[in-house]
Amino acid sequence: MNIGDAIKSNIEYGNNLVESGLEGASTGGKAAIEDHRVATELAQAVYDSWQPALAGACIGLLAGYLTDDRKPARGALVGSLLGAALGFGGGMAWGSRQLTGAMARGAMRSINQARDARWLETNPIDYA
Repeated sequence: MNIGDAIKSNIEYGNNLVESGLEGASTGGKAAIEDHRVATELAQAVYDSWQPALAGACIGLLAGYLTDDRKPARGALVGSLLGAALGFGGGMAWGSRQLTGAMARGAMRSINQARDARWLETNPIDYA
């Protein structure tokens, strides 16, 4: 096998891993949606995310005010918006961890199956 064929084979394998990971995440997400009341869990996650968003806004406000020497009001505004966005995103990630965990497990299961199939292709088992 020359280098061009090896590179092509590795690119195809990487593409196969990405596709199987996306397919597994989709399957895991669909299974989690069928098993749980995802809409209520996500609504609860949004509702619970206001506290981390408020904390992030306060921290960002203080940090932006203290670090911007020329226009502290602008720094405070930008810092509070950025802090609120980070806090809200973190709160949503924590609140939706059931769904994202199911998606991650599905993706890993599918990727491991693709890896096992590739290993069996390159290392055939001969029982004779």
